[in-house]
Amino acid sequence: MSRRETKPLNRAPHRTFAARFLVLVGVVAVLVPLLPLAAPSEVRLEEKLAPPSFGTLWRDGFEPDRIRDPGPLSRVLIDARIAVFGDGQLGPLLGTDALGRCLLSRLAWGARLSLAVGLVASAISLIIGVLWGAVAGYSGGRVDDIMMRIVDILYALPLMFIVIFVVALLRGFRNEHPELETNQIIVLFAVIGATSWLTMARIVRGQVLSLRGTEFMDAARAAGSTNLSILRRHVLPNVTPIVLVTLTLTIPRVMLFEAFLSFLGLGVEAPDVSWGVLARQGFDALTAVHVSAWLILFPGLAFASTLLAMNVLGDRLRDATDPRLRGDRR
Repeated sequence: MSRRETKPLNRAPHRTFAARFLVLVGVVAVLVPLLPLAAPSEVRLEEKLAPPSFGTLWRDGFEPDRIRDPGPLSRVLIDARIAVFGDGQLGPLLGTDALGRCLLSRLAWGARLSLAVGLVASAISLIIGVLWGAVAGYSGGRVDDIMMRIVDILYALPLMFIVIFVVALLRGFRNEHPELETNQIIVLFAVIGATSWLTMARIVRGQVLSLRGTEFMDAARAAGSTNLSILRRHVLPNVTPIVLVTLTLTIPRVMLFEAFLSFLGLGVEAPDVSWGVLARQGFDALTAVHVSAWLILFPGLAFASTLLAMNVLGDRLRDATDPRLRGDRR
């Protein structure tokens, strides 16, 4: 009697789906100028607050001039889109807002900015946090005490209100001095990233402290390696797994922070669009006279799905990098 061979069951289909979903969102965000969508700022007042409908799947009237500051790569993609689809575009399948702008197009273009804020600001916090934590943990003694007391002080401050104050202050300065061009998006990247590194610094510092007394560190010092060489060749590679896990959890937090600022009107400014801006506009559209639920439903679903996928992926990465869990993958 032959023995049947059984394949191991995939215990984590949701994690595979999360990774694929994030790849799909990233591809849409990068290639959105190539897609046959309406310009995100295209106004059609005769179609304002139109509910989701599949009655008009395709129509003409694409206006590339409505896309503000597309950049070189986006301009190339827009030209390719015109060459393939002409002036045709998908209809407002997910409805329109109070100005008749296509919600589907604004969701796709908003993904680009929301993901950019999360990635760039998280990269800034990654650089600051890893360097701060590695130097503090490796130096030890008084240097470690001073650096970590600074982190404790910053933790005690209401950083959210500080960020709101800084963004509002810079916006007021820009309004008073319009001749000094300042990019609100770049300011948002820098401010959020510069206030999101504290947790990363603490985690890296704890990992480095656990590595200081190991034999391979003592051997590196005995071989005459400099402190910078030890940090670069021995410390950083060993803290990379925990840093990657922390980064996957930092990106959703940063995206939520941007959405909160945009909801308050202190983040992304029109005509730029992000998921936080769309949520704010959807909230404003909820009135007693006309309830346009789709304006807040679809941005909320996009945001919640993306953040959930990122957290699931971070959990999977934690399992993959934790030696205690490698024998019990789920």
